[in-house]
Amino acid sequence: MPTRYQPQGHWMSGHNGPYFSNRPLYGNHNDAYILAGDKPLLRFTKQHCVMGTLELAAELSDGCKPLHECADIVFRYTAGMAEWVIRDAAFDGAVMLRAGTPENSQFHRVSIYYLRLRTAGQGLLSCFLFQ
Repeated sequence: MPTRYQPQGHWMSGHNGPYFSNRPLYGNHNDAYILAGDKPLLRFTKQHCVMGTLELAAELSDGCKPLHECADIVFRYTAGMAEWVIRDAAFDGAVMLRAGTPENSQFHRVSIYYLRLRTAGQGLLSCFLFQ
């Protein structure tokens, strides 16, 4: 029976997995973390309570398509970081999404989480979530 994830350098990688929120991304010295998973939907969690969910969608001419419903999703994770490369027949190119926690954070009461969204040929969108 093949394993769900395969090693890829310092990352573990899977393709078109079925799970949400099965990989916690922990920060330094706090009780807040991000739940990531095979599907690109993120949950911000503190003390075992979900504080919010971030769902991203591609805006298309005939409506929106949630990224977690796309046909081809490669999910990679390593310590404190997750990354998705998303492709679908509904849009050209690929979407790259990365979420994680700062590796050497000096914050003990404030956690900073970041997200990067890249589409082919359309630049970079960065979001910072503060707690």
